[in-house]
Amino acid sequence: IGASGTIKTNAVLTDYIHRTFNLQIRVYDSGNPPLYSDTVVTVKVTEESLHPPLISPLNVVVMSYENQLRKCSLGMVYTRDADPYDTHAYTLEGEPNGFFIDPMTGHLSMDDLDPGVYYLNVTVTDGKFSSSAMITVTIQSIFRNMLLSAFSLRFKGMTPKYFLLTGWKTILRLLKKLLKTEILLLSLQPANRDLDVLLSFQEYVSLEELSKVLSETRLAVVLLKCNCQNGGKCKQSVTIVPHRITTTSTESETFVAAEHTHLLFCTCSPAYSGEFCEEEACECPPPTLCSHQGGTMVCTSPPPVAPLCADNRTCDSPDDGQYSYVYPYIVILFLAAILLSAIAAISVILWKRRRERSRNNEEAKTRKAMFRDSQLNCPSKISNIKASQGIHPSSYNNGSEALYSALPLNNLENSRNCGLDESESISCDYLQNINPATKIRNVENLDVLESPKQAFEMASYGFPQPIEGIGIPRIEDQ
Repeated sequence: IGASGTIKTNAVLTDYIHRTFNLQIRVYDSGNPPLYSDTVVTVKVTEESLHPPLISPLNVVVMSYENQLRKCSLGMVYTRDADPYDTHAYTLEGEPNGFFIDPMTGHLSMDDLDPGVYYLNVTVTDGKFSSSAMITVTIQSIFRNMLLSAFSLRFKGMTPKYFLLTGWKTILRLLKKLLKTEILLLSLQPANRDLDVLLSFQEYVSLEELSKVLSETRLAVVLLKCNCQNGGKCKQSVTIVPHRITTTSTESETFVAAEHTHLLFCTCSPAYSGEFCEEEACECPPPTLCSHQGGTMVCTSPPPVAPLCADNRTCDSPDDGQYSYVYPYIVILFLAAILLSAIAAISVILWKRRRERSRNNEEAKTRKAMFRDSQLNCPSKISNIKASQGIHPSSYNNGSEALYSALPLNNLENSRNCGLDESESISCDYLQNINPATKIRNVENLDVLESPKQAFEMASYGFPQPIEGIGIPRIEDQ
């Protein structure tokens, strides 16, 4: 070993003398004191490659359920080499689109390919020798209707690889011969220590017929039985699980498919129900009827029948010969009548409100017009009141003009009737006539009242109290 760490041999190495050398190496640094570290280098002596690697052709079958399969593993490319210490490198010739291979392990995969048949050329080399082989990839579509004539069989103690290597072609040929129909392998999956195989038959095959054929072949298959009673028939429901993909790979065969589920159940006649058709038909009280729904008997209401009509809801009419009684039409007409009634009621309410609003507007206009008329007529009323002071009959003052001129009439009520208030602007002489105090002062200025009758008349004109010194006679005195 040199200072740079390069290890060299000083003699010819041969595997006949030593096949393995373990070298103990210590490395020092330039410090003071120097530090070091130890390691072990193992050298194996092997023969130069004398044999080319052998690669087996591979047949790959991919079952794509309704073309939903996109990316998946296609298994391994197996290689045999007589030189035990050779390492191999894998390549795909031409680098086809959608296929990939791991150069170190030979793991093959695909991504987003359409159904069809694809041919791949794989090359493997050990550094000195190279070999090539053809790989055939078949992508086949399966659809939902193929499950209607499919059955899942369980083989005891069988592994998926063993089924592909030795069993599946023999089993399919045997079943084709006995059932006289084409058979297609749809799915393959382990079930604990057993194997579930999903087969689709081109022609319809009953479960009883398939079980009979399987019992005659003496295959290690679990017979499909439901133990149905009272004439019930055993059926199997099969469902594909697209997102769960299982890849089974051997040296020559690879099978890729989605897993599946299966369930056995009994279909009963209308007179029986239950899981195994063990229950009799239901006894429903009238007017309900027994009905077979989902494998069980239930009580349901009888269908509606038109009055006075036959079971087909058709009656004879003397007018138009024949008519059909249809219940939904009556319901539609009834709802339409309710809708029209509601629209009519809303229209009447809106019309009444509009009429009332118009009447209120007319009344408001009338009140405004009356108020304007009263304002215009008020001055004329006041003038009439003033003018009336000089034309009263002589009976008011007993023929004396002096007494009437001294006692003006009370015009307060007339002023209020014409819309005036005491605080409004009126002439001074008119206010004097209205004010009771002014009236009293006018009376007090009189020196002599001619008679008690005059005093009584003055009191009746609105004096608040009798004038001192004048007695008002009683009624009998008058």
